Amino acid sequence: MAYAGFLRVLPTPTATLSGFVCLLNAGWFTQADASALDGTTFINGGGSLRIYTDATKTTQLPLEVVTFVTGITPEVQAWVRIPTYTGAATTVWVESDAVAIAHLVVMLYGVIMSQ
Repeated sequence: MAYAGFLRVLPTPTATLSGFVCLLNAGWFTQADASALDGTTFINGGGSLRIYTDATKTTQLPLEVVTFVTGITPEVQAWVRIPTYTGAATTVWVESDAVAIAHLVVMLYGVIMSQ
């Protein structure tokens, strides 16, 4: 898999929100990188998807991948929780990782279970 990493600036909310959950769809990825979902960067299933508060990658954000299909007809439904979403420019760093994990299992239990 090829590496991809890009910064996205989120739309400005009208109020400060805590624990805001944001839907990411296929358009959200391809607006930042036209080839992000062509099947060479992120793997089907979204196991290589990581989202951080910024490019320093100090804080990884909770992520639930519902659908992540790459290729000719990409389809994505993923949810990410933003800790504090303010009127200032809120950004997230999106990247593909060479190590795929099951996001939901890690998010719920904090461990990777073998399949």
